[in-house]
Amino acid sequence: MKEHFGRICENADCGLAEFNGESDHVHILVDACPKLAPSKLVNTLKTISSRQLRKEFAGHLKNFYSKPVLWSRPYCIVSAGGAPLSVIKRYIENQNGGIYPDTGATLRLEDGECAACFLFNLLFDLPNN
Repeated sequence: MKEHFGRICENADCGLAEFNGESDHVHILVDACPKLAPSKLVNTLKTISSRQLRKEFAGHLKNFYSKPVLWSRPYCIVSAGGAPLSVIKRYIENQNGGIYPDTGATLRLEDGECAACFLFNLLFDLPNN
């Protein structure tokens, strides 16, 4: 799944900084140029990844999903522009155990780097049992 999101971000002129999740949702840290609307990026991520993953895992998913969607409608976007990226990356890496943020190095921009970082939470559209 991480590879799918990485390709989608690359095609949208963004960078996938970190990716992880739990059984019902994923956390994605994206380094995006400020000219790109976060809502448009979320729509692109959800639409393309849903299509690709449903095709790749069609045999398995047909037992659980009757609708042609993978993600639920709601999502969360958090601007991470002022937070130390090391703390946000560590949060995503440790999703199964959870951590408390501590201090870390702040983001230092080089020439040509984008200044907008967003943390996305995307929820799977899980069927009711």
